[in-house]
Order: sequence, then C-alpha cells, then structure tokens
Amino acid sequence: MTNIKQDILKDMKDAMKEKNTSKLEALRAMKGAIDKFEKENTIPEVELSSANYVTAFRPLVKQRLDSIEQFKVAGNEELAGKEQSELDVINSYLINIQPKQMDSSEIKSIVKKFVSENSLIKSDMGKVMSFFKSNYEGQYDGKELSILVKKVL
Repeated sequence: MTNIKQDILKDMKDAMKEKNTSKLEALRAMKGAIDKFEKENTIPEVELSSANYVTAFRPLVKQRLDSIEQFKVAGNEELAGKEQSELDVINSYLINIQPKQMDSSEIKSIVKKFVSENSLIKSDMGKVMSFFKSNYEGQYDGKELSILVKKVL
C-alpha cells in the first residue's frame, strides 16, 4: 500500500501549483488530522494502517457534512459548494482505504445473533456497541447501529 501521507503531501504541492485553494484546504485539513492522530495514538516511525486513516478522516467528513447542511439551510449555496468540493477531495482518499460499509440487513442479522447468543437485555446496549466497535470498526454507521440495537433489544 502506498503511503497516504506522502500522497497527500504530493497532492498539496500540485494543488499549490494549480492554485486550487479548495483542494489545498481539504488536503491541509487531512494532513493536520493525520499529524494529530499520529501524535495522540501511535509510536513514531510506524506507518498508520488504513483503519487509522479512516479514523483520522472521519471527523473531517462529519464537519463538512454538517457545514453543508447548515449553509444550505441558511441559503448560502456558494459556501455549501466549497464544503462539498472539500468533502469530495477527502472522499477520493477514503474510497481507496475505507472498508466496505455494511447495509442495514447485515447489521441487523449480526445484532440479532449477538443478542441471542449472549442473552442481552435493553440495558446491555453498550455491550453490543462495543462488540461492533472492536470487530467491525469503520464498516457501519453508528447512528444506524444504535437505532437497530434499540429495536432488537
């Protein structure tokens, strides 16, 4: 696997040469997220895994989605478009490294199996959530999982 951080640095140089400010801002945010993640979670000189990159970029995606929604509500399509273009840059990296997302039926079947095997009740929701976090990190939407777990329990 190529080093994503090196790819981002190369793309930053290209974006500077092209004077593509939107792409450059997104790449700088991604580099900052990687640096922050490395500082907080890893041993120096050890390359991050794909899951680490996905975890580092997840807040950036969430921020962009929230901003797009707020700008559209406020009627500011120009800023919403800018945020969307930054989100597209981030997603272009994520599409190559992010694990396949499970659909609702897959999640529901795993939840049902885990609940029945462990005789869980409504107060054990945290056990199901931590099971998913440790076994299926990055493959599910947390909100969707929470809703499905509540229905099953």
